[in-house]
Amino acid sequence: MGVVLSVGALALLWINYDRGLNEPKNEVAVPPNSPRPITGLIQEPKKIITSESQVKETITQLSQKGLPPLTNQQIQGYLTSNDRDATCLIVGSRLSKNPELLREAVARFTDNPVVQLEMALHGPTQEERQAALNAFKTHDPQNSLCDYLDSLSAFERGDFSQAAGGLIQSLDSGTLQDYSLTLASGTEAAYLSAGYNNTEAQLFALFDSTQRNQDTTGKMGAVADKLGELRDQYIKNNDMDAAEPTVTIGLDIGQKIQSQENPSFLSSLVGLDIEAKILNQLDPSTPINSAGQTADARLKELNQQKNQLQSLVQKAQDLPISKMSDEQMKDYTQKLRSQGEVSATQWWLDQNK
Repeated sequence: MGVVLSVGALALLWINYDRGLNEPKNEVAVPPNSPRPITGLIQEPKKIITSESQVKETITQLSQKGLPPLTNQQIQGYLTSNDRDATCLIVGSRLSKNPELLREAVARFTDNPVVQLEMALHGPTQEERQAALNAFKTHDPQNSLCDYLDSLSAFERGDFSQAAGGLIQSLDSGTLQDYSLTLASGTEAAYLSAGYNNTEAQLFALFDSTQRNQDTTGKMGAVADKLGELRDQYIKNNDMDAAEPTVTIGLDIGQKIQSQENPSFLSSLVGLDIEAKILNQLDPSTPINSAGQTADARLKELNQQKNQLQSLVQKAQDLPISKMSDEQMKDYTQKLRSQGEVSATQWWLDQNK
């Protein structure tokens, strides 16, 4: 995790200073009780962004101060205009730092995994976080993030047996989904209803979704670190039979992070780093998959992918989002929703060849 953070500095600079951050996917499949398309209580904009310098100023303020605060009246107006549905309650709780709104969401939308995941990550008490994690596992059982969060919780409690069990179970789980993009439309609507204009609201939503993605990516990095500590302890005790499965699990964690639907630059780099760190500990000629690919061959693939991502980020720094027209911004965010950050960034660069 430490290695990739230095490698990922370019990506974070693109994320936090001179570009649009992750934007919600285009009507992704969401669980039962997820809200209908959100509408805002539109007021007169507080200010209009009309120039490149003003866009840059807004992005700089986001990177330095975070999201602008909303008043209680603005939050309540947003909630009322959207019938206090699941997404609005989550977004309202996050923007107002009011845990009671998150508790309301959990009470009203018990079988919604997005609600339960938010409580599992940001609940005000350990008891509420653990109960929500259990519910998240029940309502989204094929999501490998369930197993990773459960294992991390067990590691933190010192229950290494349960932690190992959860990681073994994760091998049979499906796609990792952290819903970081799903809630961004709600954040955008909240700022629209408070009187901000479309460009500002989009930037705020992208920033918020990136922060969410960083939260979950950090958790997965922590799981990989704990797994590495466990593997080192097994090796120190000369228990190679116990150490061997940790290699398989670690490779799987890295690959699942990389194979997320529309991953961010940061999560891609973290996934690459987790997998590469394990491969570097193996004999280069060791077969690491059913196709007989060696550790050395896979490492070369990972290095190539990392170089491509770094190159893309570097080019994006030279062509910031502040240079986009309103129409290009609209197209860019649509690409983010449907194809992800990497594809959207490549599209923007292609527009300026």
